[in-house]
Amino acid sequence: MRKKNKNNNENAQMQDMNTVQMDGANVAFAANANFSGAILQDAEAMETLTAESGKKSKKAKKALAKKEKAKKKKEEYIEKKGLLGNADDYHVYHMKPVDTLTGYLMGVAAVAAGSYIFFYSIPFSIIAGAIAGFFSIKLYRKSLLKKRQRRLLLQFKDLLESINNSYAAGKNTPDAFLGAYNDLQMQYGETSDIVKEVAIINAGIQNNYNIEELLLDLGDRSGLEDITNFSDVFEVSNRLGGNLKQVVSESYDMIRDKIDIELEINTIVASGRNDLNIMAALRYIIQTYSRDRY
Repeated sequence: MRKKNKNNNENAQMQDMNTVQMDGANVAFAANANFSGAILQDAEAMETLTAESGKKSKKAKKALAKKEKAKKKKEEYIEKKGLLGNADDYHVYHMKPVDTLTGYLMGVAAVAAGSYIFFYSIPFSIIAGAIAGFFSIKLYRKSLLKKRQRRLLLQFKDLLESINNSYAAGKNTPDAFLGAYNDLQMQYGETSDIVKEVAIINAGIQNNYNIEELLLDLGDRSGLEDITNFSDVFEVSNRLGGNLKQVVSESYDMIRDKIDIELEINTIVASGRNDLNIMAALRYIIQTYSRDRY
């Protein structure tokens, strides 16, 4: 009986141990399951975070691209129309249809002739000239813009001469500009740039604009250093009660001397430039002669 009781006790203990081990295994399995589930949840959370960050980065890139486009639009040059809104901006040249056609044909003729001399192919020359003509329009616009600014500077020199003569005759500033308008109109005509600018100045004076503001506006739109410097000096002298006659006279002398020096330099450089043009044209002549001969 005692042996049976011992065996029963041992069996019960063994069963208890098995149940404890099973419970421990179940607890460990549940813990492992919870841990793996937490890892999966963390991985899903990381994936969602990366996806959201990717979306945010795409949105940020799009926003930056929009900002850059807006900056480029803002940086685009806006033409200045003057204080009265009817003036021209000499930083920009608006080509007429005749000017555009002239620039295009000049590029076509130059490139087509050079291509034909070197390659002796009419189709290739026509195609090359037709493509180059579009690029020559921009170059021709720049040359016309420089010519217009140069012409404006020469006309402005004559304006200072007329104002200087009016001051010498005892006239005040408004009367001096009125007299200059009549003188320049007879010399250059009503369609010239300087006559239009003097007419704008006279209209501004009649509309109670300060003369220095009108001259500063002209200097800002002209893109010429000489006109800008004169307008700055004239503003200071007029506000502080300086000698305007002396300012105009000295400015006229400086601009006249500068233009004369530039003309002398251009005449000296012109001879060497002509030699270079002749040397550049000789290669085409030699190429044509050698092709015809052989």
